[in-house]
Amino acid sequence: MTNGSRYGARHAFLGMPALCCRILSSSASVALGFGALLLASEFYLSALRMFGAFYLLFVAIGTLRNASRPAFNPNLPETHHSAKALIGRCFLVAVTNPAA
Repeated sequence: MTNGSRYGARHAFLGMPALCCRILSSSASVALGFGALLLASEFYLSALRMFGAFYLLFVAIGTLRNASRPAFNPNLPETHHSAKALIGRCFLVAVTNPAA
């Protein structure tokens, strides 16, 4: 949604390959037995939960630090990002999304 609102519909479509890669990576981790490993090992499950908690804390601190800045300023010059950078950012957001 960020790509679409800031850079237009063409750049919004660049997020689709990133989402497909995220779905494939999640499916591959399940196929390789990552879920079974987490169910069998309390240590790994706790470590993953702690990592997730620290990540959400990191995101919250970043959001609070940037709360006073406007999300979009039309007066700033337009920055151009490569397709590779946009796809990479979309993939990173999709992989680290705790709701997915």
